[in-house]
Amino acid sequence: MEGKVAFVTGAARGQGRSHAVRLAEEGADIIAVDLCHDIDSIGYPLARPEDLEETAKLVEKTGRGIVTAQADVRDASQLHAALERGMSEFGKLDIVVAQAGVAGMAGEPPLQAWRDVIETNLFGTINAIHVALPHLKEGAAIIATGSTAALMDVGKKDNPGADPGAMAYITSKRLLSQFVNDLGTELAPRGIRPTSSTRRTATPICCRADRCTGLSAPISNTRPAPTPSRCSLSNRRCKSATSSPKTSATRAVAGLRRGQVRHRYAVESRRRRLPQVV
Repeated sequence: MEGKVAFVTGAARGQGRSHAVRLAEEGADIIAVDLCHDIDSIGYPLARPEDLEETAKLVEKTGRGIVTAQADVRDASQLHAALERGMSEFGKLDIVVAQAGVAGMAGEPPLQAWRDVIETNLFGTINAIHVALPHLKEGAAIIATGSTAALMDVGKKDNPGADPGAMAYITSKRLLSQFVNDLGTELAPRGIRPTSSTRRTATPICCRADRCTGLSAPISNTRPAPTPSRCSLSNRRCKSATSSPKTSATRAVAGLRRGQVRHRYAVESRRRRLPQVV
């Protein structure tokens, strides 16, 4: 990653911060974006400006540069302005990590939660990728955060309409997976590799105490960080949201390296391939 520049959304905390810091440790400069305020329909507190400032401090400790911006991924013009600021500082762009996302389970009002989740997780990711595309050259990588929720069978529902925000999360990740797959086909001749990455990682979204089985207390923005418990979203024991953030980011960096190797191999294979006899 030495000398590369990465554009990371949702960078104020959680996976976004871990990716930004890990990429910086590997030698990349960072353009970090986050909303830094709550969305009314989402039932848990989102990152704050001081969280984004902490991300900046952690990146700077690695010796790499960082440009931060508070921007809403649902608004492409805000992302464009943030990216242009970073480009004016670093002069190029090599990596996009479209991490920003929300979970709308039990969101109120329910249909507003549906809209906010779709617009953040799906449209917001597409916006981040689209504003970056004109700046990406051969060898660039795009990482969009997916979810195993996209694989859930929701063909039969016992109580349709009970939780549109939860269904929106599944829908957004399913459509995002298809988008990234199709985009990859179109970008392959240009040597740009999009990937939809799915990892089970403890975050403030999945480790909220009220998201775990056996706990039914209403969501409170003042509730302290939960202790480890069995999380219904991942069906495995959650770690504290304050646990080491490096695991998922390390895998993301490793994925970039593997993808670059596979890309070079594919290019060489095409060059050596004999013309087909028709």
